[in-house]
Amino acid sequence: MSAARDAGARSPSLDQWLTHALGDDGPSEAGQAAAKQSSYCFPSTRLLLEYRRTIAARPEGEVVQLIERLLLPSCALGIDHRRSEGATLAGLDGHPAAQYRRRLAQWRSGASTALPWEGLTWLIDLLPFSPRLAVEIIDAYLLVHGGELPDERAQGLDDARELILARFIEAPAVGEGGLETLRGLRPRELECVVAQLYARMGYGVELTPATRDGGRDLIARRSWLGAAEHLLVEIKQVGQVGVEIPRALLGVVISERANKGVVVTTGSFSAPARAFLAANAMEGIAGVELVELLNAHCGRGWGRRVPAMIDGALARWTRL
Repeated sequence: MSAARDAGARSPSLDQWLTHALGDDGPSEAGQAAAKQSSYCFPSTRLLLEYRRTIAARPEGEVVQLIERLLLPSCALGIDHRRSEGATLAGLDGHPAAQYRRRLAQWRSGASTALPWEGLTWLIDLLPFSPRLAVEIIDAYLLVHGGELPDERAQGLDDARELILARFIEAPAVGEGGLETLRGLRPRELECVVAQLYARMGYGVELTPATRDGGRDLIARRSWLGAAEHLLVEIKQVGQVGVEIPRALLGVVISERANKGVVVTTGSFSAPARAFLAANAMEGIAGVELVELLNAHCGRGWGRRVPAMIDGALARWTRL
């Protein structure tokens, strides 16, 4: 979050700014004051944090509309008209924003009608089911174009990222799609939900038999840039996981020559269990972290789809 936007004139109230940003300014004095503020980003960190705190209670349609308003559309910006042709064309080889510079040069010369800035508003279609991917796209866009964008436009993208995290990824305190949903499942049902999570993260998955599972509930594999990843996942529906569970899983990991063992629980890990996981390059996923992974990769509404997730996992990935 930038401190630069917090300098200068006093910002309007959150409601005043939202009315302006969402396109419903009135003739009132408050509306005119809000209209002096940019709608490309929150005018202050205070207003962003205030909106973040109340985002769970707001209508999803409003949140998505605001995120779309903060995203950059396909466009030409004022800065594009001010950039000289020499600066636009100079040093393109290896320039991180070379394609933008080429589009700008072609647009300015009339050789192309394509606008200089490729827009991001299309990523609204990734919500609510693929919010993690939406965040990664914003991160990549800022990595390439952040240095070329006007400050308020870059800040707006960062604000949109914050709202996606707050609304669609961070765990709800209570209610559907929270820990209560997971803790209400039978052990085999929880295994199915975790299998769906790993599938959405890009793994090929296999559920082991419900009994005599060989010390692991889920086998997950994927290849990336020539490197093969082979995970063994043990899933526990318990209050607290002790050190004996990761210790037993490590033996299976060594025996099967897997890359890593992962212990997933709706509860927590004891201090000795956490120490053992860290010492042996194993991963532990517990409680709220599991909910946030499901939100990020399966969408915030995964709680409503649990029966279908279970049926699908049993049909596709069960080892006979």
